[in-house]
Amino acid sequence: MKILLVTLSLFVSLSFAACGKVPQVTIEMPTSASALQLKQVFKTTIGDLEIESVRSVDEVNGVSPGPNEKLILITLGKPGQAKLSKSDFTLEAFDKALRDQSIGEVHISGDDGSYSVCSMAGWVGEKYDSFAMGFRIPATAKTYQLFWPGNEPIDLHLDN
Repeated sequence: MKILLVTLSLFVSLSFAACGKVPQVTIEMPTSASALQLKQVFKTTIGDLEIESVRSVDEVNGVSPGPNEKLILITLGKPGQAKLSKSDFTLEAFDKALRDQSIGEVHISGDDGSYSVCSMAGWVGEKYDSFAMGFRIPATAKTYQLFWPGNEPIDLHLDN
């Protein structure tokens, strides 16, 4: 991404220089990893889903991580929609898609060799208006990848 922006900047500068006009070009680069992260879209039996956020939390809906664990929440959405709707996106349909292990198991792998399956899913937030799936990850894991069968592994970057 950085190389593309620098190349584009150089091209624009040289183009204007050839015309006798040299504009001031300023490029601002995002400084955080989360600013660079694009929403990842993956295919499921209930349609395409996208990752809205990835957070480590101390508690969600009364569930806390155990000793030496992290609780990772992946908030989901549908591409092109502001938020998932409870009337169009049911927990039952998601659970069926999640549990369809005909071509593999949905899980997160950590850089420490850990393998964690989804231990919870449902509506979260103050108004229960966001849908998330939760994973209990060993505290030793520092980087993570989501594996959803039929898709390439997705690198996960914590928003917090």
